[in-house]
Amino acid sequence: ADTEAEGFNLEDFLHVRIDSDSLDKTDTNLSWFVGESAKDEQIKIQPVLDEGTAQDKFSEDNRKLFIIPVLAGIAVAAIKNGAKNVNVPLSIGLPSETYLKQEQILKQRFIGTHTVTFVDGPYRGEVVTINIAADTAQIHAEAVTTVLALRSDIKKGQYVQNPFFTQIEGKPYILTDLGAGTNDASAF
Repeated sequence: ADTEAEGFNLEDFLHVRIDSDSLDKTDTNLSWFVGESAKDEQIKIQPVLDEGTAQDKFSEDNRKLFIIPVLAGIAVAAIKNGAKNVNVPLSIGLPSETYLKQEQILKQRFIGTHTVTFVDGPYRGEVVTINIAADTAQIHAEAVTTVLALRSDIKKGQYVQNPFFTQIEGKPYILTDLGAGTNDASAF
């Protein structure tokens, strides 16, 4: 709490170890910096995609590039809600071209049990177990995920209808999802 009061974002200083069948066994023996601290640490091991298409980012060789931050983010949300063992309904958006080719592969990577241990930083010593079941894991094209967010929100831990959506419900609209090197547009 002191760190947040001083203007720091706690999620910028994550240092985690992740035990998961979604990662290579050699990657589960490493610790990972996530957030802004990943840019500044001298001893960092950072998965990087220097060049390539959006589809390359989700390839088998680069899976830790997206698995580690997603699991670390879920673990932080669990800690903030006082949970150590969470069953997570997962929803992830992919660029359209990637979605068509990799949706089922990506879904399979996240299904299962993952353990996130915070090595140091604001959550040092915290351990969170994340369970993602096949029937609650959804992979969408990016604009579809945005539509889901437009329809609903979470306020004070409760699922609520987003009042903005009532203004566009039943009317045609277009969503554009601007990404790093991608631009997906969908008409609804």
